[in-house]
Amino acid sequence: MKIILSLLLVFFVTFSIGTAFGHGAGIEASPLIFTNDRQVKVTVELLPSDFYKSDQKIVKIDAYDHTNRETITNASFKVQVCNDNQLMLDEWFYTKDGNLILEVDPKVIVTDRNSIEISGERNNFGLWEKTD
Repeated sequence: MKIILSLLLVFFVTFSIGTAFGHGAGIEASPLIFTNDRQVKVTVELLPSDFYKSDQKIVKIDAYDHTNRETITNASFKVQVCNDNQLMLDEWFYTKDGNLILEVDPKVIVTDRNSIEISGERNNFGLWEKTD
């Protein structure tokens, strides 16, 4: 998926677990949230560790169930990206294995919401899903 992500990532798992904010470097995680008798944490990771110097840029988002000690599968994430208080992306994504991988094309310069291209297909629920 080609998406330019910048300062802020906000997302929710299908049952609206909570919000996690990314400051733009490394890895960020939400506090543990108690929902449906489970303690859940959402994590955002920028890969590789030298994200801003690398030609390959990946944003990995997942939700981890600390109660059952497993990644939550069949997860839906709402991803919002803001830059200078301007909403650049506001989309829902679905991942079967629970790990949402967003590949960022460093050659694309995003100036507004219309300049973001998502590669994938919308499923029957309108969520973006990876295609093989």
